[in-house]
Amino acid sequence: MVAGLERSLINHTLGAVFIGFAFACVLYGILITQVFHYFRRYPLDKLVYKLTVSVDLTMHPVCIDDLKSGGYDSVRTIRAAASHNWLR
Repeated sequence: MVAGLERSLINHTLGAVFIGFAFACVLYGILITQVFHYFRRYPLDKLVYKLTVSVDLTMHPVCIDDLKSGGYDSVRTIRAAASHNWLR
């Protein structure tokens, strides 16, 4: 019973994390393309705008890493709960 519940929870968790991770990677690719076009088309923009775009480009991989780490921690928590019979 517990093993089946554990497997079900892990499959659902990993599936959601995988879909979110894949979607975030696609959006990151789109963001890189947009940033490239922005810097090519508007080389005379104010420094504040360029820094804002650069910070956005830098922070997106941090968010992707948080998504990946959160999914891994969720799977570890489910496994620990199942091994200690906390899921009953």
